Amino acid sequence: MQKIILTFIAALLFLVSVAQSGFKSEDFRISGAASKIGESCFQLVPDEQWVSGSIWHKQALDFNLPFEMELKIMMGCNDRWGADGIVLAFVPYMARTGYTGEGMGFRGLPHSLGIEIDTYYNTHLDDLESDHIAIMANGYLHHASSLAGPVAIPNIEDCRFHLLKIIWSPSSKQIEVYIDGKMKLSYKGDVVKDIFMGDSKIYWGITAATGRYTNKHEFCLEKIENKVVTVSEKDFDIVTKRNLTQGQIVSLKGVEFNSGSSSFSDNSTEELDKLYRFLKDNPKHSISVSGHTDSSGNPSTNKAISEQRAKAVADYLKKRGIEADRIKYGGYGGKYPTASNQTEAGRKQNRRVDIYVYVPQA
Repeated sequence: MQKIILTFIAALLFLVSVAQSGFKSEDFRISGAASKIGESCFQLVPDEQWVSGSIWHKQALDFNLPFEMELKIMMGCNDRWGADGIVLAFVPYMARTGYTGEGMGFRGLPHSLGIEIDTYYNTHLDDLESDHIAIMANGYLHHASSLAGPVAIPNIEDCRFHLLKIIWSPSSKQIEVYIDGKMKLSYKGDVVKDIFMGDSKIYWGITAATGRYTNKHEFCLEKIENKVVTVSEKDFDIVTKRNLTQGQIVSLKGVEFNSGSSSFSDNSTEELDKLYRFLKDNPKHSISVSGHTDSSGNPSTNKAISEQRAKAVADYLKKRGIEADRIKYGGYGGKYPTASNQTEAGRKQNRRVDIYVYVPQA
């Protein structure tokens, strides 16, 4: 009975989310001029000169796990002379508020990663004249030190709340930043090793400050979600998933073609279904499918067959419901063998389909 239960569990595909909602004020450490203004909503700074404030969540995020975070931010109503901005900061310690004014409460925080949304044009920091966003490190705000950006964004000092979304993938070591549903920035790097001193348990907070010029800055926390993916026997193993998300070319070894044919065997659908589920679980990813043949036969004929093989895979995924604009395909004949064509086993290996996964740029 125990074996049957374990087999049943292993066959399931499920997602365990360590998600938080219904936040309470006691979940946060409120510093400086910051204050609670509603359920899961805070004012970081009032519309006053030379004040700073920060909100720090008391529970650390695990950067060894993927996570998503969504916040609604309101950057005030003073468009022309509004200042200074906010920083969503990540640090391996329970932090304080950094320097005021152009420091936005972030400058001076060591071993930190910051998502900066800046609304003031500080020429000596290489700011953009327009509202802009950047990924910063170690409390440095000069854009010569930016990890990514600055990138211009539409005017955000419009008295409205805007959705800020952060996605972190530890497998690809990539962080993505979205505003109002559009990806504005991404950075790929080993932040745990290079910034957080090897510590994966990271605290997060939002800092803000004003100086000579002012604006009211507020935010509401919508979602924090650490995700643990449990792989079943019906899915790609962890190594294959990691290779796919990191942009490595992966051969679909379970998809087999007869010599001179673009039809795959019935047994091949098991591997194709794994690819289908991977794409369903990663909706922001697209794929490039490349078909290959062995060296037997005419090169031009082989190239045509290889493209037909790639198309057969693409068509299967489309029939299962994967959007056509997420799939590209092409054929290369026998140009790129991975094994010797002198043996039947090698030729069989060369009759293959390779997959390359990527995230289209906005």
